[in-house]
Parts: sequence; C-alpha cells; structure tokens
Amino acid sequence: MRKLFVFLLALFLIALFAFCLDQTDEYASAVSKISPEERIKAFKEYLKKFSDSKFHKYVYANLALNCNQLGKYMEAIFNAEKALEYKDLEPDWKVQMFLVIANSYASHQEIKDFNKALNYADKALNLSKSQGFTTLANAASNAKNIIYNMINKNGVVEIRALFENKQYEEVIDLVNKIDGSMKDDFAVLRCYAFSLYRTKRIEDALKVFEKAYSRKKTGEIANSIAIIQFSKSKNDKKLLDISIEYFVRAGHHFLKEGNQKMSEKATARAQHLFFNEKYGINGKLTEVQEKYRKFDDEYGQLINDYNAAIKKNEGKDIKEEEKKIEVMEKRIKELESVLAKKEEELEKLEAEQRKLYIEFQNLITSIKSQVE
Repeated sequence: MRKLFVFLLALFLIALFAFCLDQTDEYASAVSKISPEERIKAFKEYLKKFSDSKFHKYVYANLALNCNQLGKYMEAIFNAEKALEYKDLEPDWKVQMFLVIANSYASHQEIKDFNKALNYADKALNLSKSQGFTTLANAASNAKNIIYNMINKNGVVEIRALFENKQYEEVIDLVNKIDGSMKDDFAVLRCYAFSLYRTKRIEDALKVFEKAYSRKKTGEIANSIAIIQFSKSKNDKKLLDISIEYFVRAGHHFLKEGNQKMSEKATARAQHLFFNEKYGINGKLTEVQEKYRKFDDEYGQLINDYNAAIKKNEGKDIKEEEKKIEVMEKRIKELESVLAKKEEELEKLEAEQRKLYIEFQNLITSIKSQVE
C-alpha cells in the first residue's frame, strides 16, 4: 500500500511539473509572438486554457499593453485594471498599467476623460519616483506632457462637454490642471466661472467672471457679475453701485446680442436697485400712502355718507339731522387738511423721483458710452 501511495504521489508530481512547464511554455510562446495581434490572440487563448496561474497577472498586463498599442482602449483599461487587482503585481508593472490607463482615457473619443488620464499619469510618476525607476519616471512625465498638449488642443471641447453635462467639479479639476494660453480662453473661463458659482465658490467665481468679461463683453457674464455684487452689497453698500452698473451693461450687451427679453429684464433690475435699494424712493412713496391710508378711507366713506344725508334731508327742516351734517362737514374739513399734507409729501417725493429718473437715464448713457 505504501509503495502504491508513493507511486501515485510521484505520478501526481510529475503531472504537476509537466502542467507547470506547459503553463510556462504557453506564456513564453505568447510573449514571443511577433505582432501585437498575434500576442493578444495567444494571451486570450492562454486565459481560456488555464483558469489560474502565476502568470495570469502578467497575461492581463501584456494584454493591456498590446491592446493599448493597437488603440483598443476599452480592452486596454479592462485588462490593466484586472492586472492591478493582483496585490503582488510588481511596482514596475503597476507603473506601466497606470500609464496604459492614462493613455487610454486621454485617447479614446467615447470615454475621453482628461481628469482620469492625469490622475493615472500622476500615480505612475509618483510610484516611479518612490521606487527609483528613472526611465519609467521619465515616461510618466512625458505622458503628462502629452496629455497637457492634448488638452490644449481639444480641451475646450472637453470642458464644454463636462459643463453641459453638469459635471461642475470635473470642470474645476480639469481647468485647475491645465496651464498656458488655454486658461485664458473665453469659453474655458465661462465654463470655469459658472462651475465655481454653481458649486458655491462665489468669491472665486466672481474673479473668473471678471476675467472672462475682460476677454469678451457679453450680457450673460455682465449679468452674472451684477447678481454676485448685489448679493455681496448686503454687507457692503458700496458694491450696490457696481451691481447697478453691471445690470446696465448686461442690458446693453443683451440688446446688441439680439436678446430683447433679457435686455429689458437686466435694465429693469438696474432700475429697481437704483430707485429702491439705493435711494428707496418707491419705498418712501409707499410709506406715505400707507401713513394716510386710514384718512383716505375715512374721507371716502364720510363723503358718501354726507352726500346721502344731504339727499335724504333735502327740503326738510330737521334740527337733529342738521347737527349730524354739521359734524360731518367739520370732519371733512379736518380730513381735507390732513390729506393736503399727504399731497405735499407726495409732490416732494415725486419731484425727487423725476430728478432721480433723469439721473438714472444719464447713468445709462454714461455706462453705454464706456462699453461701446
């Protein structure tokens, strides 16, 4: 029995050794294929033939490299991520997988994502430096430069796409990573400013809106500056004048852009802030009306009652009714005196309103002349 067991064990070890040799030979054969197409085919056959082996992590890594070489970026990402799932994957292989993923996200038209591309390029660079891989570190650095060049060439389109998809954080991240003249491009500044505003970075948004306005004067940008400055004017009244000015500017730009509706809306907001927030004239008029409202109501009712009493007692000689009418006449005179004061106050305020209207029209003319 013991001899039989030893015999069977020997057969098993021989078979296992042969199997391992078979795995090694298959892997070596796949690596030695001449073209990337042949290598991809061989590595896929290897995965079908062997469910697991010590070479699997390298098979996935090689598939990633070869798919990337042929521009099969979705497959490259898939296989690179599979290789990275192996915790014992050597650092130099990890760097190469990071670079494959970076290149794939930067190059693939359908899944293009420069943020992810730069993040993986950074991972490759950091790991290379920490391991002392000079050649790989240079490759990672070059990869980042290539991605930056791709952004500078196609970045406006990518940033617009992210913005239109409401991926505001991604817009901010991408713009913060780019450099050069592209950062001063109006389309980039516009997307960047609105992304900052919609993620509640108000102060940063204002600075970018102002920079965008210096590049290109549009109703949309001027209107946005006006809105932000008005929100800030609650704590600093000096900013109210800036808000009014930019609403006037926005109205002028919108009109030139053919947007009549927005032009009227922006100008109306400027007028509202000028008359109500700055000088409060409309509020003062309302206060006077409210102050005398009860006297107005009483006077109106009293006149109706007085006329009814006169008509009712016309041609009659009733002492008691005459006394009531006399009391009414006295109160009517008192109310007329009070309401005369109301008219005086309203006349003064209306005169002030007319003066302010002229001032506002002059302000509009002055601002428009500055932006022509």
